[in-house]
Amino acid sequence: MPVSLTIIPELNLVHIIYSGQVTPKELFEETQACYRRPEYRSGMAEISDFFQVTSFEIGYDEVHEFTTRSQKFHGGVETGMDICLIGSTKVSEPAILMYESMIAAKEIPIRLHVLPGYPEAFAVLNLPEDSLKYFPETCHTEISSCTRRRSGSDHRSSRRDTAPEVHPPGPCHSPRFLSARSGSGSH
Repeated sequence: MPVSLTIIPELNLVHIIYSGQVTPKELFEETQACYRRPEYRSGMAEISDFFQVTSFEIGYDEVHEFTTRSQKFHGGVETGMDICLIGSTKVSEPAILMYESMIAAKEIPIRLHVLPGYPEAFAVLNLPEDSLKYFPETCHTEISSCTRRRSGSDHRSSRRDTAPEVHPPGPCHSPRFLSARSGSGSH
């Protein structure tokens, strides 16, 4: 599983791009390695990009172990932390749903946001437009147009309160952006 992990201290954020086959071993090793890096601070927000995942070989036992590790590492974070999962597909959704349920059941101070794309993650985390320099170039145009239009309340709830919309594959295709490009939508 290739993983691109970037700690961005200026934004108090970890940006992770997963691709290919996701297995428990690599998932555990990469997250633990991240937490041991000197620039990492407990409570940093995370954006995890799943658009390029082709296989997600993680079941109940692995998700349970992962949330137990999360609870041990993040349990002391007083204000909680935000984790934005973007690019959920049929491949990754079962593990994401289990993770979401176990975080709630174990009362881990994590606010999990399952979002369609980067613009929504930027909105949820209230990231300024000049943050673009830390993210993949393929998202700059989309994020830039959405952050200029954002009023602070035009993103959806962080929970799954609406039916998922179908949109083209890729790391930066959000329903809001697509409707803005086509001239339709209610924003």
